[in-house]
Amino acid sequence: MNTNVFQPHPGAQTRFMSCKARYALIGGAAGGGKSQCLLFDPFRQIKIEQERVNSGEITSSTGRAIFFRRTMPELREVMDRAKRYFTLIDPGAEWHEQTKTWTFSCGYKYMFGQMEESSDWIKYYGFEFTWIGMDEVTSFTEEQHDQMDTRLRSADPVLSKMLYMRFGTNPVGPGLEWVRRRYVEPAPPNTPVIRRIQTPITENGVTRYETVEHQQIFIPAMLGDNPSINQKEYAATLATKSKATKRALLDGDWYAYTEGAWVGDDWDPEFHVCKPFKIPVGWPKFRAGDYGYSWPGL
Repeated sequence: MNTNVFQPHPGAQTRFMSCKARYALIGGAAGGGKSQCLLFDPFRQIKIEQERVNSGEITSSTGRAIFFRRTMPELREVMDRAKRYFTLIDPGAEWHEQTKTWTFSCGYKYMFGQMEESSDWIKYYGFEFTWIGMDEVTSFTEEQHDQMDTRLRSADPVLSKMLYMRFGTNPVGPGLEWVRRRYVEPAPPNTPVIRRIQTPITENGVTRYETVEHQQIFIPAMLGDNPSINQKEYAATLATKSKATKRALLDGDWYAYTEGAWVGDDWDPEFHVCKPFKIPVGWPKFRAGDYGYSWPGL
C-alpha cells in the first residue's frame, strides 16, 4: 500500500489527520484543503487493517467508511477525485458503481453517500461505520448528523478504539448555527473538549452506570495552510466579494452573516459582544421586539 500518494501539509492538515478525537471539525477559510483531508483520512484505518491482514491477525477487515456530500453533483466530483488516487494507493482496490463503494485489498469498504432530503439518513440505518465524514457539514441538518452518529460502532477490538466522525466546512450555509454551537463555541480553536456520558450497563439483571468520555476538537484551517493552490490569486478573488463573504471565506469568521442578513456587513463580535458579567441590581431593564422587516405581520 502506497500511503505517500497524499501527505498533509504542516499545520492544520497534519493536526486534523493525526487527531484521535472521536469528533473533529476542520474549517474556516475557503481553500484550506479540508476536502482533501477528509477524503484521505480513512486511510489511517485502512493502513492498520492491511497490516492486520498481512500479519494473519484477521482474514478480512470489517471496517467501513462513508464520505457524505449533501447532493449527488457535489458527491460526483469527490468520487471522480477518488478514482484518480485510490488505485495508486492500493492497486487491488475495486470500485462498485451501483453501491458507490470501494473495496480495498484488506476487505475494508469505503462508501460515498448523499442525503439531499432531510430524512435520507434512514437509507444508512442498517449499516455500521467505523469512519463517517461530512464535507460542507453546514449543508446538513443537525438531525442527519445525530442519526449518523448512532451508526458509528464496531465489534472489532481494534476498530472500536478508533471510531471517528470527521467534518469539514466553510462558515456559511443553512446549518451554520448548529455547527458553530456544537463544535466551534465550546472551546478555543485547537483545544480538545471532553464530553462525559453516563452510560447504563446491565449484567445479570443488574444495571450500573459507567462514564464514557468522547473527545471533540475544532481545528481552524486558513488559505495559508494549503500551499498546493495559488494562494495569492485565490485571495485576490475572495477580496472582491462583499464584506460578509470576505469575512467568512477569506478570514474564516464564524460570525460573519451570510448574504441577505440585515446587519451582515456591520456585525462585529469583537465590538458588539461583551464578556458575561453579573448585572448590577440597580441597572434599568428594558425589553424590545423585532417584528421583522420583510414580513412584519408574522
